[in-house]
Amino acid sequence: MSAETIAKPYKILVLSDLHLRSPESDQRYQKFLDVLKKFEESSYDELFLMGDVFDILIGPFQFWKRLHPEFFTLLHSLKKNKKNISWVQGNHDFQIGSLLEEFKINWIEQDVVLERNQLKIYLAHGDLADWTDKLHPLWRKLLTSQFLKWLLGQLSENFAEKRFYPFALKASSASRRVSGTTPRDPNADETFKKYALKMGTQNKASLVLLGHSHLTENTLLEKKIHYLNLGSWLNEPLVGIIEIQSSGQFETKVFPVETWLSA
Repeated sequence: MSAETIAKPYKILVLSDLHLRSPESDQRYQKFLDVLKKFEESSYDELFLMGDVFDILIGPFQFWKRLHPEFFTLLHSLKKNKKNISWVQGNHDFQIGSLLEEFKINWIEQDVVLERNQLKIYLAHGDLADWTDKLHPLWRKLLTSQFLKWLLGQLSENFAEKRFYPFALKASSASRRVSGTTPRDPNADETFKKYALKMGTQNKASLVLLGHSHLTENTLLEKKIHYLNLGSWLNEPLVGIIEIQSSGQFETKVFPVETWLSA
C-alpha cells in the first residue's frame, strides 16, 4: 500500500430527517435520488443516514420496494460499487433492519460508536435527548421491541399496504399538524447540545452526530467535542460533509443540497 493511499482522508456524507413521502407527491424526492447518485460516483467512502429518511417506512414489507423502486435500485447499485452505508433507526423509519440486509447496510437500532481513521464518532437519532419527555422513551421501546417486530410479521403484505400504510400516513400527518417542523420546547437547542456533550464524554467520542431536533448545528462544545446536526429537509434540504485525515483530525461542513450537487 502506498504512502499516498495511507494518507487518503476518509470522507463521509451525512443526511438526516428528510421525512420523504412518495416519489410522485414529494418534490424533494428527486433531490434525494440525485444526492445518492452523486455519492455513488464520488470519492466519498461512506454515507450516514441519521434516521427519519422517510416519513413512513415501517416493517420489513416487500411493498416498500414497489413504492420506492428507484431508491432500492440505487441501494443495489451502491452495494455493487462497495459504498458503505450506516443507517440509524429513527422514529419514522423503524423495524426495517431485515429489509436492508441484502444491501449490506450497517443498521443501527439505537446508537453506536464508530471509529474512522482513528476518530471516534457517536451516532444516534437523538429522540432520547430530551430527558423531560417521559413518554417518548417508552414509545421508542415499543417501536423497537421484539413484540412489535413479531406483530408486524403477522401482517400480510396486502393488509400492510392497503390498510396499515394509509393509517400510518394519516397518523404522521396529524402529528405534524400538532408539532410542526421544529421542537415546541424553546430550549431544545441547549437540550440537544447538552445531550451531545454527555454522550460524547461517556463514549470518548470527539464527534457526535444527532438528528431528530430539526435544528441545524455544526459547533464545537466543551471538552473538544464537536456536535453535528443537519436539521430537517422539512425546513431546508442540507447535506453534511465529514473529512477525516489519517491522523484522526477532521473537518465538518454543511451545504444546501443544491450547492453540493452543483459543485
